[in-house]
Amino acid sequence: MTKARDIASMLTSTQTLSNKTFVTPALGIPASGTLTNATFPAGMVRQVRTNALSALASGSSATLWGGGLQLANAILATSDVLVMVSGVIVDRSGNDNNRVAMYFTGGGLGSTTSGVKLFDYYFSYHGLVNRRVPFAGQTLDTAPGSTTPEYQMYIDRGSSYNSQIDAGDSVPNLTLMEIISS
Repeated sequence: MTKARDIASMLTSTQTLSNKTFVTPALGIPASGTLTNATFPAGMVRQVRTNALSALASGSSATLWGGGLQLANAILATSDVLVMVSGVIVDRSGNDNNRVAMYFTGGGLGSTTSGVKLFDYYFSYHGLVNRRVPFAGQTLDTAPGSTTPEYQMYIDRGSSYNSQIDAGDSVPNLTLMEIISS
């Protein structure tokens, strides 16, 4: 028989495996989750962190809210951070013209009213107690200022009005996404 026929015969016949040694693949098995010498494409989400926020009690004073949320790992020096929030505002006063303004703060976004304004909402001429208004928004921080930026919300409530952020039916959330920039 020729070599070709011998090989063909071996490929079509049943082989018995006994005392065979398997060789570890050339790529190996990663010893840790650390990736080095890698390039990520622009726009790729590298990490995400969401925090269910506690309700913001009824009141009429301005306050920082959210406790300061950071991503689990340091971001790359060239990354952007997408900051997102959602929830429900409840008017507890029943007064006309109840005003609530909300700002993203932290990282490179500024602090309190120098932050990025999400909205400035007026409960105008309703005179209804317990009006529920959903809100959601996002902003992209293109200059976080450090590899461990911290974000929260600043709520500016009218001084003579009573409003709260409700956690009853709609738990408010603050979400951060590290996005690889170009």
